Amino acid sequence: KVYFHWVVRDSRAPNYLASTLETISKDDQLNLIEPRIHLTTVNANKAADGPDLEYILTKLGQDALHAQSGVDVVTGLQSKVVTEFGRPSWPNILARIADTHPGKTVGIFTCGPTAMTRAIKHSAYEWNARTDERIKFAEADDDIEAQQPLQKTIFHFYEEFF
Repeated sequence: KVYFHWVVRDSRAPNYLASTLETISKDDQLNLIEPRIHLTTVNANKAADGPDLEYILTKLGQDALHAQSGVDVVTGLQSKVVTEFGRPSWPNILARIADTHPGKTVGIFTCGPTAMTRAIKHSAYEWNARTDERIKFAEADDDIEAQQPLQKTIFHFYEEFF
């Protein structure tokens, strides 16, 4: 499985890969590639006293359009994934991946600004350093005695420079 996270500032940036993203969305019948676009210029927490009104209205419109037509309001593409607003929460993303792939070794490949790469690397190392309190148990027929511990997911970090 490939989780492709593309962080952009400008809503026009996804147009560079529009045909590739559209092909992935149409041809990936096995759901092996999960593209995510993060638009950082619209931020849920921009206002100091609460969520930003621009964010709320944009998100409501985006969700309604996607539910009705399957079209992402930012990219204009027919897609199963909608653009997310704000900077990605790398700890939350890694936790979701670890929950989906317990006990697996997961490679993280990054290419981008130093600050973003550093944040992803830190999140991966922090995850790997956690103790067993984060490891969940697999339930078998709700029988507590039958619960088996799952192995911890390990992230390996790689960065690329172009």
